[in-house]
Amino acid sequence: VLAALRDLQRFPVRLEPGPEPERGLAVMDQLKAIWALIQPFCESLEVAVRWGDPESLRSWRAALEAFAQEAETVKYREGGHPALFQTRHLPGVVAAMTIALAGVRSQRWANVKELLTEATIIGQAGQPLTPLEVSRPWSPFDGDVVINVLVLESERGSSYSAQELGLVLARRQIQKRSAPVADWLFNLLRPIFVDGMYDERTYARDFDRAEVMLGIIAEDQVLQRRAAAKAGLWLPGGQWHGRASARYEAYYRAPSPLDEIAAAVTAQGMEWAPVKGGLFGGDPNRAKAAIATYRTEFDRRMENSF
Repeated sequence: VLAALRDLQRFPVRLEPGPEPERGLAVMDQLKAIWALIQPFCESLEVAVRWGDPESLRSWRAALEAFAQEAETVKYREGGHPALFQTRHLPGVVAAMTIALAGVRSQRWANVKELLTEATIIGQAGQPLTPLEVSRPWSPFDGDVVINVLVLESERGSSYSAQELGLVLARRQIQKRSAPVADWLFNLLRPIFVDGMYDERTYARDFDRAEVMLGIIAEDQVLQRRAAAKAGLWLPGGQWHGRASARYEAYYRAPSPLDEIAAAVTAQGMEWAPVKGGLFGGDPNRAKAAIATYRTEFDRRMENSF
């Protein structure tokens, strides 16, 4: 995968001059080509998280660190157009969602910890960074047009031509989603997770739970970074917000995955499976703090879904 991504003939980082639709199509084609490149890795990652143990995950951890390092350094090494060098974040984003979904399905939270909190690289400022700190959901995308078109393509099962894309853009026919990145990941990963034992409803439920767990883990990492940093240093939040905040209140009128997770932490404390697996430093109070931070944006998005 790394060899392919570093082949600038295959995956250029500079956009050729031309009309906006053709340039947008070039970015879309690159994102789809990267997904095709890493899909087999994600398929193996799903099996590894479900059936392995932290000791057996060294190869996958090394791969995640390599993907994060590539995404962190490509713009400094190659320069180029943000819309293209940002595509190098896609492997990390899709892998993180794969890990979280497999963790929800298997409850092997020690494996999730190994891959999303123990895996680290050294950032440009010399600080250690986890995969979730390097690549957030919007990191692969330079704006919202391309990702919204990718969602439409993934749902209709065919690709836009440059001419069709130009008409869509000119006529403002794109129905922008409230969570296009999450919607695209949902469609991309469905073939990996929906099988004879996993129906569509169960997949949708577990995707929401995985998204929320990623958000809470990411917020915990931000809170720990802020606590260790110098006073006054600003750090962005985890940013893993997508489908779940809109779907549950607007469609189900039922407790959201965040409500269910918060209730489980309160009821089970040290016995809550993610804490027992070593996430949140094995401390339920750290989990509660991360949930409270995550809830602020989650609730705002839920209110705006009406």
